[in-house]
Amino acid sequence: MSYDINFCQKVENVRFLFARKSFLKTFSFFFIFCLFISSLPAQEEPVVKEIVIQGLRTVKEEEIHRIIRTKVGERSSPEMRQEDLRAIYALGKFSEDIRFYKEDMEGGIRITIVLTENPIVEDIQIIGNSAMKASLIESRLPLKRGEILPSSTEIKARIEIEKLYSGGGYKNARAKVRIEQPGDGKAFVIIVIDEGKKIKIKDLILQGNQSFSSFRLRFLLDNKGSWAFFNNYYDETTFDDDLEILRQFYAARGFLDVVVKRGKPEYNEEKGWINPVIDITEGPRYVVRQIEPRNATLFTLQEIGSCFAPLSGKFYNADKYQKGLAKLRRLYGDEGYIQMQVEPDLKRLSDEPAINLILDIKENERVYVGKIKVRRKGFPRDSSETKLGKMYDKISPPPTDEVVEREVTLKSGEVYRTFQEVRTIERLKRLEIFEDVTITREPTEKKDVRDAVVNVKEGTTGNFILGVGYGEDPGAYFQATLRERNLFGDARDLRARVLFGTKSTSFHIAYLDRYWRDTDKSLEWAIYRDTFVRREYAERIYGTSLEVGKPLSEYVKAYLRFRVEHVNFFDEGDDILTKLDSYPVATTRLRIVEDRTDDSWWPTRGFTRSAGLELGYADGALAKLSSDFSYYKGIYKDFVYSLSGFGGLMPYDADKVGITERFFLGGANDLRGFKYRGAGPKDKGDDDMALGGSTKLLLKNEIRYPIYDELKGIVFVDAGMLDERVGLSSPRASVGTGVRFKISFVRVYIDFAQAVAKKRHDDTQFFHFRLGANF
Repeated sequence: MSYDINFCQKVENVRFLFARKSFLKTFSFFFIFCLFISSLPAQEEPVVKEIVIQGLRTVKEEEIHRIIRTKVGERSSPEMRQEDLRAIYALGKFSEDIRFYKEDMEGGIRITIVLTENPIVEDIQIIGNSAMKASLIESRLPLKRGEILPSSTEIKARIEIEKLYSGGGYKNARAKVRIEQPGDGKAFVIIVIDEGKKIKIKDLILQGNQSFSSFRLRFLLDNKGSWAFFNNYYDETTFDDDLEILRQFYAARGFLDVVVKRGKPEYNEEKGWINPVIDITEGPRYVVRQIEPRNATLFTLQEIGSCFAPLSGKFYNADKYQKGLAKLRRLYGDEGYIQMQVEPDLKRLSDEPAINLILDIKENERVYVGKIKVRRKGFPRDSSETKLGKMYDKISPPPTDEVVEREVTLKSGEVYRTFQEVRTIERLKRLEIFEDVTITREPTEKKDVRDAVVNVKEGTTGNFILGVGYGEDPGAYFQATLRERNLFGDARDLRARVLFGTKSTSFHIAYLDRYWRDTDKSLEWAIYRDTFVRREYAERIYGTSLEVGKPLSEYVKAYLRFRVEHVNFFDEGDDILTKLDSYPVATTRLRIVEDRTDDSWWPTRGFTRSAGLELGYADGALAKLSSDFSYYKGIYKDFVYSLSGFGGLMPYDADKVGITERFFLGGANDLRGFKYRGAGPKDKGDDDMALGGSTKLLLKNEIRYPIYDELKGIVFVDAGMLDERVGLSSPRASVGTGVRFKISFVRVYIDFAQAVAKKRHDDTQFFHFRLGANF
């Protein structure tokens, strides 16, 4: 049996006899022998025939097999087993003493993994708590009774307890956590708490601040004054941190000589309050006169200086410097110089409060991509004990490494370019099967080679949602949605939706294979039945579609869709004035799409654009041209300007084709401020009858800004035109504001819009509400 521990191969049973020879000659011989051995080509290990896992008590073997790269039927290596060791320890369920043994057997090798499970938490004892209930404290701990004791419990538990007390006003509370292990696989957790004394901050007094208000500065600090029903308590341990926060705040805004120190506080021990005092001497504010890059050879001084253009001639600002540095790193990183380093020097001028920003650049060597590695973060999915759970595990097992690798745009042996790293993360996030995706650059034996380690954390891939809501098209509705994004562990997408509304009913089933038959082509199939109750008539559509996608480049993709439908019209009441004939639909559409945005939910930069041509039959010969675009650009801090547009053209009058194929104007997802299909040509004998058009143009201008986390805000101006003939009619326009927020994969859109340019027969609407679920 060969013993492989800590993944360092050892040569055993090599002995040298030193007999009547000088030590120098013997050492020289040994050195030459080692060089000879190290120069031999590495021997590839045999195939792994069996993997044995020892030491498990409560953890299941399947949990280990899911996270390790060593697989039966494949070759292993010390490097691979080192990754496996890290992955196993990252579970937090085992001690650091993880051992791998390698043993020869018939047809290959046997890998034995010896583990020592952490003990089970038998009891948790909390001592010294009077202000907080033991049950509340225990609920915040990163451990549970009857479960495996996680690694690094003492530190994590102490931080959580002190955070809990701090939030309750006990800023000086301290906790000690001790783990007792009798040795029988059990652990006893003992927590001793010193709650300390609550000292209320009556007011935080700031003196000497002239450029920034005390109100603004207080929000930066942990120790801040109390107000009305909101009490804050003094924390001596963080007061020095507050002083440093103020120093950094001022220095980051050009006050390089600022002095921040403690003043004499006002303290009433009897009543238990204090007024801390902070003295601030701001000093002059420095302006950036020149930006001087040095030692740059790959780019011109103008190209480098343009990254820091917002600083030139303005007050020094650390945030703008960091943004400029990020642009410079991207500039170099896109050419493979990912190890480029910058040493900034703020050289002060003697005759005025100004600086020259010196950038000492060390370009270093160009870096190439080594191996592409996939590393999984967090805990693997627990195996289900129920029949339904086991069935789901078979239908949707964890995503395979191939799912990750095929989205990676970095290629082994090619230049390591930053934009390809960013693009890889974007592509993986858009699969919506990973909760978190990062890439780390792992050093190799070669200075100019880095392995790309793709770190992924599996998220929730399946959803079943029941809900009620209201939308302009369906009216009040009940909806059931089932979606699985990782069918068979291969990132295939299966979707089903049933909707019953006062204005519409729909049944949809769709299937998407992103890599059809292991090629770069995608295949999407859908079948549907939709019923829409319009104000003037009702329509029912039975249909199916098949769409094949083919990438033309990294950002451009072509789609070919075949669609077959049958459209029926029927009366919902005796007051229907318009009768329409049913007709079949059979079309083929070619569409080219380019997407260079940085996010599918809330883009902040980049653009999308598409153009399509659809030909076929729909109650007449159909020829439809369409094009749309969206452009996003940051304009100030986190504010983003968005311009979106749509254009459509059919080279004949709209009444030559079925009404379901015509263009319409108005609605929450179209021209806001107007009802769904509310703007545009109407039937002369029935103002409720929207006729649609053959020519359409729509422009939407938005200023987008974040409010909190996934809650966003917008202000907008929309304009659009629709004509039933080839040409453009009088424009309609609206202005308004709205909010967007996302809960899991459900997206909510709320808009308030006022029509400012309209026609007499147009139907306007002030409030718009829309739900989206990426269906």
